[in-house]
Amino acid sequence: MIELDDVLEKYSKAVASKLGKFTGVLYGSMARGDSNLWSDIDFLVISDNLPENPLKRLELLYSLTVTSIEVKGYTRNEFLKMIEKRNPLALDAVVEGKVVEDDGFWKVARNKFEEVRKRYELVKKHKSWISMSMQRTFLKKQRKVSSVV
Repeated sequence: MIELDDVLEKYSKAVASKLGKFTGVLYGSMARGDSNLWSDIDFLVISDNLPENPLKRLELLYSLTVTSIEVKGYTRNEFLKMIEKRNPLALDAVVEGKVVEDDGFWKVARNKFEEVRKRYELVKKHKSWISMSMQRTFLKKQRKVSSVV
C-alpha cells in the first residue's frame, strides 16, 4: 500500500522541480481524517510561477503525478482573493488543511483568513461557512419589512 506521506513528498518534489519554491496544502477528507476507501487526495499548489492559462496550469500540475491526486493551482493573489470572497475551498484549506510545503506564504494566508473571519464573524456550521454579521443584518431587514406589512 502506498503511504500518503510518500505520495505527497514525491509530488511536492516534482512540483518544486518545475516551479521552484511553492506552498502545498493537503485539504479535504484526507486532511480532516475522515477519508474512506474511495477518497482522493485533494492538494493545493500555490505559486506565482504557475502558468497564467488555467488549462496549461492544470496540464502541468496533472502531468507531475501518476496517482489519484486531485490538484488545484492558484497564484498567491488568487488564493488571497478567494479568502477575501469567503470561498469555501480556501476557508476550509486554511482551517483544516495540512501544510506539506511552505515557501512562507501560509502565514500570509492565515493572517488574511483571521482578518476576514473577524470582519464577517465567520463560523462553520454543518460543513458550511456562515457570516453571523451578515445574518444579523438580514434578520434586522426582515423584521423591518414584517413590521411595515
